[in-house]
Amino acid sequence: LILVLIVGFYISNIITKPIKELDEAAKKFVPGNLNYLKIKSKDEIGSLSNSFNSMEKSINTYVYNIQSEKAKLDLVLSNINEGIAAISKNGEIIFKNPVIDSLGQNILETLINIKDSCFKYGHVVEDLNLKDKIFKIDASIHNDTCIIVIHDITSERQMINKQKNFVSNISHELKTPITAIMGYTELLKSEKEYDKMAVEYLYSESLRLKNLVLELLEVSRLDSYESKLDKRTVNLSQIVKSIVENMCHKASKYNIDIKNSIEEDIIAYLDANKISQSIINLIDNAIKYSNPGGTIQIKLYSENNFNIIEVKDSGIGISEEDKNKIFERFYRCENAKEIGGSGLGLPIVKEIIEKHGGSISVESELNKGSNFIIKLPQKMD
Repeated sequence: LILVLIVGFYISNIITKPIKELDEAAKKFVPGNLNYLKIKSKDEIGSLSNSFNSMEKSINTYVYNIQSEKAKLDLVLSNINEGIAAISKNGEIIFKNPVIDSLGQNILETLINIKDSCFKYGHVVEDLNLKDKIFKIDASIHNDTCIIVIHDITSERQMINKQKNFVSNISHELKTPITAIMGYTELLKSEKEYDKMAVEYLYSESLRLKNLVLELLEVSRLDSYESKLDKRTVNLSQIVKSIVENMCHKASKYNIDIKNSIEEDIIAYLDANKISQSIINLIDNAIKYSNPGGTIQIKLYSENNFNIIEVKDSGIGISEEDKNKIFERFYRCENAKEIGGSGLGLPIVKEIIEKHGGSISVESELNKGSNFIIKLPQKMD
């Protein structure tokens, strides 16, 4: 009897031990934890153990692949410029990327309101003004979750506003000379004594139209990928002297005196036509915005590996706010709108100078004149 009990216990242990091990392993199973069973029996228990190990390996591989793809997705969503959020129907924030967090705490309340509208209408698109910026919000429903994408459209809206201002300015600039030309044409038909004055005015307004068209063409050329500089070794001193001599005649008509301080024989490697155009534009502006009896000073000198050109006037000056914007296309200073202009001259100058690897800056105060400073690198390359 004792022998039977001993044998029975031994056989029971052989049968139940693998089952217990299998049971314990199943209870402790966690995806990613590769604790394989080491049951080597060749019976049904051993086969079940092998199946369990195979299942665990497959699950771990599947989980690893999912985690890997999630990490890639998180990396992408965390580094894109758009804000992205996923919100459940009950208002739970399932996901939001760092861009959403950067918009502040108040954005969450806004997103919840958008979520409510989205679940009501299915799709919501609206603008949001926040922190002096404009955002476009696009929300839609996917798998009973509201997906919200926030895109910063500040630059786009600013460009649209600039284009509107440009159209308004150009319309005014074109309308004024055309009206004058039509008026003086009628005058020429009836009043012989006004012939000379009318012809001079017609020429002046025609020249104004021509310059406007040339500025528009220059902007188009600068934007073109085919725009290239025709750089050559030139005597910059001679170029500036020649420009000053030619502009003195125009300045004298407005009783404006041009003085100059030009360092001799400065040799530079640049596009002479483009640089001449830039200098003429600055001097022309100085004449336009100076009062009769004013003075314009032109300087050219070398300093710290740069050739420096200064155009200083005693005109109406530029406010601190406008100084940050005058090199933007189509921008017109408030105190200069009555004088006229397209708002393209200074942006053209800036682009030409920067294409040469240089820079342009301005020092100015309202009613105290302006000093535009061009710095061109002396390096010949």
